[in-house]
Amino acid sequence: MVYAVLAIALFILVSLVEIPFSMTMTSEEVQSLYRMLEFFSIMVAISIAFQGWMLFPVTMSRHRLLIGALFLVVGVLDLQHTINYQGLSFFGGESSVQKATWCWVLSRFICSIFILVILSTKDKEISVYQRKPVFSFVILLLILIFTWLGTQSERLPLLITEQQEVTLLKAGMEYAASFFNLAGAVLFALLYRRDKNPTMLRFATASVYLMLGGLVFTQNQTGDDWYTIMGHVFKFCGYYTIMKAIYVSTIEEPFRRRREAELALSKSEKQLKTITNTLGEGVIVVDRAGSITFVNPEAERLLSWMKEELLGRDIRWIAQYKPPCDGAVAYETSPILQVLANGKKRRVEDAMFFRKDRSSFPVAYITSPIIEDNQVIGAVTAFRDITDSKKAEETIEKLAFFDNITDLPNRFLLEKQLAEAIREAREKKMLGAVLFVDLDRFKTINDSLGHGIGDELLKSAAERIQKCIEGKYSVARFGGDEFVIMLSEIDHVNTVMRISSSLIAEMSQPFFINGHELFTTVSIGVSLFPKDGTDPQTLIKLADVAMYKAKRLGGNHYQLYKEEMNTLTPERLALENALHHALERNELELYYQPQIETKTGRIVGMEALIRWNHPEQGVISPGVFIPLAEETGLIIPIGEWVLETACRQNKSWQEAGAPKVRVAVNLSAAQFYQEEIVDKVKSVLETSGLAAECLELEITESIAMHSVDRVIETFRELHKVGIQVSMDDFGTGYSSLSYLKHFPIKRLKIDQSFIRGIPSRADDAAIASSIIVMAHSLGLQVLGEGVETEEQRQFLAERGCDEMQGYLFSKPVPAKQAEELLKKQTVVNN
Repeated sequence: MVYAVLAIALFILVSLVEIPFSMTMTSEEVQSLYRMLEFFSIMVAISIAFQGWMLFPVTMSRHRLLIGALFLVVGVLDLQHTINYQGLSFFGGESSVQKATWCWVLSRFICSIFILVILSTKDKEISVYQRKPVFSFVILLLILIFTWLGTQSERLPLLITEQQEVTLLKAGMEYAASFFNLAGAVLFALLYRRDKNPTMLRFATASVYLMLGGLVFTQNQTGDDWYTIMGHVFKFCGYYTIMKAIYVSTIEEPFRRRREAELALSKSEKQLKTITNTLGEGVIVVDRAGSITFVNPEAERLLSWMKEELLGRDIRWIAQYKPPCDGAVAYETSPILQVLANGKKRRVEDAMFFRKDRSSFPVAYITSPIIEDNQVIGAVTAFRDITDSKKAEETIEKLAFFDNITDLPNRFLLEKQLAEAIREAREKKMLGAVLFVDLDRFKTINDSLGHGIGDELLKSAAERIQKCIEGKYSVARFGGDEFVIMLSEIDHVNTVMRISSSLIAEMSQPFFINGHELFTTVSIGVSLFPKDGTDPQTLIKLADVAMYKAKRLGGNHYQLYKEEMNTLTPERLALENALHHALERNELELYYQPQIETKTGRIVGMEALIRWNHPEQGVISPGVFIPLAEETGLIIPIGEWVLETACRQNKSWQEAGAPKVRVAVNLSAAQFYQEEIVDKVKSVLETSGLAAECLELEITESIAMHSVDRVIETFRELHKVGIQVSMDDFGTGYSSLSYLKHFPIKRLKIDQSFIRGIPSRADDAAIASSIIVMAHSLGLQVLGEGVETEEQRQFLAERGCDEMQGYLFSKPVPAKQAEELLKKQTVVNN
């Protein structure tokens, strides 16, 4: 645009100062300069036409094609103007100044109008096959123009008089062409201002040149003055600027962008190669047909194939889909091929890939389509070996259905089996029974001889029970020293009584365990279905009630459930009434048991444990009064008191100079599922002044799995506040990893029933190790509770257990003593 301004200044100078060439050049020299400049312009015009015809791939710019065709017309008309002006033949006809001038005016007029028309429309890609129709039309148009000029020249209006002066018609057409050039300059300048497209700025400059050239030619036509020469200079500059604009925008700029894209692609490929080579996952790329085109080093390692061996192979050599219901499916329905078919990304959590030796291993992978021009041309699969996590998950999942000590079905599996048996009994109109079996004196044996002997007694008892029912019925360990037997499709209640008597007789025989001769009996409670109930929970509860009736009779008995058994005993009623007043009489007290960081041996937490100091019965175990509190609804006010007291106590420890630690508080199911539980916890923190990170809420596994969606939402709200959440007694319930990984919890507490058998019991050791591995893979910390021996501590420490708790370090102590432990930090046996 700077050159256009200078051109305008030059035009004004030439208009004001008349300098004849005769002062410096002869007429012949001026004519030679004129012809040279005109031929330069013609060459540029023809070059623009060639740009519109040549150097095209499959598609081309519409602007470039039309402007090329336009300048073919302009160049030929300018050529005919020049050779005619020199007296040469006009396509076989006679030459004349009038014909030459008409070629000149038509060239100017067509150029100014059609550049404006073409560039005022939006450019787009068109097929290269449109070149021939466009250029054929242009050639036909030229033939018509020259035919018209050759046959109608005598009838055409004069543009130059005999005195070589410009007529009003020529001047008007020149001014009209200059007007169109001016309009083009303004339009192209506005388009440049809007789109910042440099090409439009060049077209605006070219339009200014052509406009000035047209205005100069209207001043004089003697052929030997400054006006004529300067007009040709402006015309040449205009044509050249148009050629430059077309070349830069449609040839130079696309090639520059292509080069930049190639460099960027090369850089991206290098970066991608670096990433895939260092990625901890295997990466496989396949083409549209499912043939492998790329593998990274990790994929080579996992599959035991060399890269060269894999390339070109069908993906079916590697991948086999394994649906949740087990069993592989056909390759044609596998997720990888489905991605190639529908272009939708797929995530697979459990599949099988094959190594070179055809051995398989479990993987999880995600496959994404590679799309080009809206077509799927391949897919990329990122996969990882989940062998270790599968083993850990299988171990944990086993806990969902089987007891780890006796290998019997657990409570969860029992309830499922019982529900199915109830349904069949109702359909077949058959009788069924639930036998609730409790080992008499087990607690005495367990406490006096140790948990190891107690566990062995449970295993032996399980074997005898299975022997008595002869594999015809189902037996499960319900918990503690309790077993449940499910009898289905029995013909009469006498069968139940016979089996119960047989069990009592068999279990009264001595057990020989590790050199000890042990005597125990059983108390059995029986409920019948569908007579006494039609759901598992009710039948088990009623059998439990009948069992307690047998115990009150001295044990070693069985009792069939009767409705009158469900009434409250005087002792139970008295205990319930006393519990109602325990809070107001300050009979409840919190003890605190330290939680130890394994690496440093420092106390990092205190678990709050409730005690009931009954004025007459002394200390009552939580195992006795907590179930009663849950049945009566007193668990909610008691739980709130525990939470408030523990938070105030922790704040008091901190104010007394003790280091900051978390205090762990157990939440009951009734308390946790309150709608306003999060608000209540926040209120307690605000009232006590305790920081949120100094409070940990413990939720049992069974509570967490009761209503998963609601639990996850509550956990997330607590997490936002800054409160830590842990899962207590992990391994005793029936959690699934598919849910556990979505819980925003801080740590898992391994139940003490697993710790107790470490390191002597291989199954307990394996379960504890699996829980630690699984928890760490999910980014969770692990706390082992119930650690009583140095061997147990050492075992857990070697396997990376983060924290421990148990009698080895400290028994639960009152608040004052807990404060001293915090200040001294001397509780740990290193």
